[in-house]
Amino acid sequence: MSRLTQKLRYLIFIFSASSSLFPFFLVALFFFVIVVLGMGAYFVGLFSIDSLSAEGIDDQLDGGLIDTFWWSLKHVLDPGAFSEDYGAPFLVKVFAFVNTLMGLLLVGALIGFIVNSINSMMEQVKRGSVKVEEKRHVVILGWNDKVTSIINILSRGLSRMSVVILSSEEPQEIRERLRQRLHVGSGLRVLPQRGSAHLTSELDRVALRQAAAVIMVADDTDRKNVVSSDISSIKSLMLLKGFNFPEGRRPNLVVEVSEDSTRELIEGISNPPVPSVSGGDFIGKTLVQCARSPGYSNIYTKLLALQGYRLVIAEFPEFEDALFGDVVSRFESAIPIGVSWMEDDGRRAIILNPEADYDLASGDELVLLSKFAGDLTWQPRDSSNLRILSQPAFDAFADDNALEVPENVAQTRLERVAVVGYSNSFRSVLEALNGHATEKSQVLLLNEEGRRPELSLPDLEELGNLFPNLEVTSEFYNFETESARLQPQIAKQDALIVLADETVSGADSDAGIAVNLLRLGEAIESNPSLSVVIEVFESASSDYLGSLPVTDAVFGPELLSMQMAQIAMRPALAPVFRELLNAGGIEMRVRPLAEYTQAEGAIDFRELQRICMGRNETALGVARAGASGEVMFCLGSEDVASQPEDKIVVLAQQLYM
Repeated sequence: MSRLTQKLRYLIFIFSASSSLFPFFLVALFFFVIVVLGMGAYFVGLFSIDSLSAEGIDDQLDGGLIDTFWWSLKHVLDPGAFSEDYGAPFLVKVFAFVNTLMGLLLVGALIGFIVNSINSMMEQVKRGSVKVEEKRHVVILGWNDKVTSIINILSRGLSRMSVVILSSEEPQEIRERLRQRLHVGSGLRVLPQRGSAHLTSELDRVALRQAAAVIMVADDTDRKNVVSSDISSIKSLMLLKGFNFPEGRRPNLVVEVSEDSTRELIEGISNPPVPSVSGGDFIGKTLVQCARSPGYSNIYTKLLALQGYRLVIAEFPEFEDALFGDVVSRFESAIPIGVSWMEDDGRRAIILNPEADYDLASGDELVLLSKFAGDLTWQPRDSSNLRILSQPAFDAFADDNALEVPENVAQTRLERVAVVGYSNSFRSVLEALNGHATEKSQVLLLNEEGRRPELSLPDLEELGNLFPNLEVTSEFYNFETESARLQPQIAKQDALIVLADETVSGADSDAGIAVNLLRLGEAIESNPSLSVVIEVFESASSDYLGSLPVTDAVFGPELLSMQMAQIAMRPALAPVFRELLNAGGIEMRVRPLAEYTQAEGAIDFRELQRICMGRNETALGVARAGASGEVMFCLGSEDVASQPEDKIVVLAQQLYM
């Protein structure tokens, strides 16, 4: 008997653990007991006159199925109903007893199952293992500190959207980090899920096939092993390559890579090519651009932050065969800054700041800087709110009243640059300096003692071979005890670039940079033309960095997050951002307003546009004088209130003296 009981118990266990039909079986058994026992009681005289009288019922019921089921259900659900059968026939009492006993077992089992199911669902939510039922949402694969900034930027451009995060992190920890750092009022619904981005089943669980965009971030939990992070991204891309997406519903995809060399592999894997962003490459080039043109970080942040402005690529058939110079002044609330088209191999070509006589051909699209006051749509060519004037506002080829181009508008070379510290941006900084150098530039690497002892003479020889336009020297230092020795060296530099310390937390790295700059304050103040550019991890550090002698602070993770979010919403913008940072191409510049016009007070921005076009430049806006350096893009026929110290922001060909 015990053997039979054990066997029965095991079969029940197997059935309940492996079969999805077990809850239905419980419910079916519940109703079977009600029907069978109720009908049995009916046939033994439950509804006879004597039985009803014993229960205090004077009138005989019809004895139908409804009465039968009700009597049986009452005894199953309420054990106290058994007492009402006093005086009933013996067999009725037996059936009532069995009904009550089965009710205790079945109701208890059902309640337990329901409670366990609810607890299981809650645990699934906590573990992030529920199946996502979303469409046209954003999927973020992986986790790092940039994700919160990405979500903040997405919330500015998209509302009433869902963002699903699939990573190996605990969803509860992610929720806590998001709670602390997300901006209040975000209209996005964030759903953290735990799982692997290398399994098809997990990608299906987050409804990736129905997503509008996929953002693949690099795993920076192990900063010393950036290669493994890129390998993980490549595995996910290879998996996505074989995905069968719904017709015309392939999501936008952007990938963050840790090593710039990984881009070549990604381009070979994906067809069409997938936009990729290298954190080290992006931050390094931005640092050098800021060193060459102080105030550049403010302009770039304004361009990426979706706070009042946005970049748009749209096709305007009415401008076919028109000259670019005539098109520039046709938009009331936007500025055309370039031309784009698709190549036969699926790649997007881009020309920024074309000449005024550039002839727009069929298939050409305009790159515009426009106002942004609402949600973006997922349409690839969103040209809403772009009002076109019936006639050009000015003659692009009129050159009267245009000032001569002063000699000093060419960008001064960085002949002597000191690079302090070492980060993932180090090699990109040297690459950018090498690209901008027309002659040998002296680069002094100042490395803290004991922090990076592997930077020895063989490394310098390798750097000399990789970057022939640079004369690289290295020196170890101790800021705490040797700041006096470093003062003369810093004072004679054209630029001082301070890299973040990736071996410590972001807040500690920023604090360390601040302390070191305070120690070098005398040397920095002795050279007014010195550009001091620092790489910063935490945007919150700006509260105290503003009091330091810094010309530009590059909040690397935040800027990179902005760029990735923008590309996820508009993949066509990827070559635009890349072109703005490449050496030898088109760049945004901040120049004295007096070099363009002698007018004071209110300035007609259309006139500035015309003057800039005569100098093969594109006017974008005005950078206010003062410590804030606020950038205001001027779109359309606006009068710009100016001061003599204000500067103009232009898009221009990089020039070197």
